[in-house]
Amino acid sequence: MENKIDICYLCGKKLKGNIDDDHVPLKQFYAKSIRKMHNPNLFTLPTHISCNNSYQMDEDYFVHSLAPLTIGSYSGSSIWKDISKRMKRPESKKINIMVLGEFNQNIILPDNKIIKRFNGKRIRRIIWKITRGLFFKETGRFLPENTPRLFKFISVDEKPPPEFLYYISTSPSRGQYPGVFDYKYVDLPEYNNFHYWGMLFWDKLIVTVAFHDPSCLCDKCKNP
Repeated sequence: MENKIDICYLCGKKLKGNIDDDHVPLKQFYAKSIRKMHNPNLFTLPTHISCNNSYQMDEDYFVHSLAPLTIGSYSGSSIWKDISKRMKRPESKKINIMVLGEFNQNIILPDNKIIKRFNGKRIRRIIWKITRGLFFKETGRFLPENTPRLFKFISVDEKPPPEFLYYISTSPSRGQYPGVFDYKYVDLPEYNNFHYWGMLFWDKLIVTVAFHDPSCLCDKCKNP
């Protein structure tokens, strides 16, 4: 990737006007105690402030909705402490009610597990934002927002699917701080440069993302 970045990885247009440094992945993933103790040098990409700000509310929701599922890991328990403090603030009332309402305590699953729902559209939007940022980091190329993609969420302690074990598990880790966030990916040129990515959040929650390369000319990619 060229040293000078002249386009916004979110919109693909030239960087001009008000510019912001966006953390990829989110700085919110790193609890204050972890940032203080480990002083991580987090990766950033320049973006238009307006592009970056359009994700703020969904980013907040992402952390509040999914981080509680990762309590028990070092980073998951640490971020939960941050969330617990924020939940006591009056301005957090709306998101608190929303997230608490996603837990269904009326249905108890084996091993005392309960059902946790979430707004898939908002969660996928943030995962795709992270994927696009990491793709830009790895390749120096813009990944359009409307690229056809497929997400799969793997519940905490659930065994990953066979394709994950085959393609991803043996690939090298690429996250700067894997205990908080890690990712791996493979490219499959024989399938129109098909990309398959796996992400690990707070050492507990796995999400996979599959998509064709931006240069793919298959019918689905030409008409997203």
